[in-house]
Amino acid sequence: MRRLKAIVTASVLVLGSAAYAQDQTGDPNAQPAQPPPPAGQATAAPSTGGMATGNWSSFLERPLILVPLMAEPEFALNIGNNPAQTSEGLAIGFNMGVIDKLQAGAAITFPVNPNADFGSFLVNAQYGVLDFANARLDLGATKYSAGMTSSTGFSFGIGLPLKYKLAPMFAVTSGSQYSTAFGSDIFYLTAVSGATIWSFGVPIGILVQPHEMIALQARSGFRIVKVGDLDAAKYVPVGVDLFVNIIQMIDVFFTFELPGNTDAYSDERDFVIGARARFGGGK
Repeated sequence: MRRLKAIVTASVLVLGSAAYAQDQTGDPNAQPAQPPPPAGQATAAPSTGGMATGNWSSFLERPLILVPLMAEPEFALNIGNNPAQTSEGLAIGFNMGVIDKLQAGAAITFPVNPNADFGSFLVNAQYGVLDFANARLDLGATKYSAGMTSSTGFSFGIGLPLKYKLAPMFAVTSGSQYSTAFGSDIFYLTAVSGATIWSFGVPIGILVQPHEMIALQARSGFRIVKVGDLDAAKYVPVGVDLFVNIIQMIDVFFTFELPGNTDAYSDERDFVIGARARFGGGK
């Protein structure tokens, strides 16, 4: 009888020790440990809280179209300098992703020096026809000044923003990736009282990203601008852009450009200082 009691007692102690070793927390609701996944099978990624997809901190990898519900406000100070005077203007824009491959936006520009006035107000829509190219449409009103007279008329523009990656550090672009200005479209037309202004251009640029937070862009192209009955003016603009990613969703940019009038020398220089941010985009 004593031998039977000793066997039972020893069995209870052994079973209790094994149970305690499996769950040292003593939590009665603890779940049993799961076996590791088979080799070559990845575990599920943690949730990002609905953040938008895409590498937005990389200027080369950044999508051309905002994801649905992602907002992108921007602000720019434009400075024009020539021997006669220095002028300043402001540009404020706002873009938002609507649905997949479609975004809409608006931009207003106005000079502040030497004479504060209305410049332009345009709404735009962009559709991603390819992964590296958009179709862009601009509609709105622009004020045109000639000498002592000025008038505001209807504006219409068609553009093809593109960014085609050639190598890990290089991409071909269609001019500036940071432009609220209407004149960057491939074709645009403004009909004002007493005159019609139209332009056709082929912008091209090279975007280089030597560092994950810094990118440089050199751009040029060819543009024809005709105002009313005057002869068409031809331009080969030359510009350089510097983009700096402050944090993943905020950029600042600096631009220097020469208009490049081929018919007459023009000692004019244009500068742009601005910032752009992105937020939202959860699904």
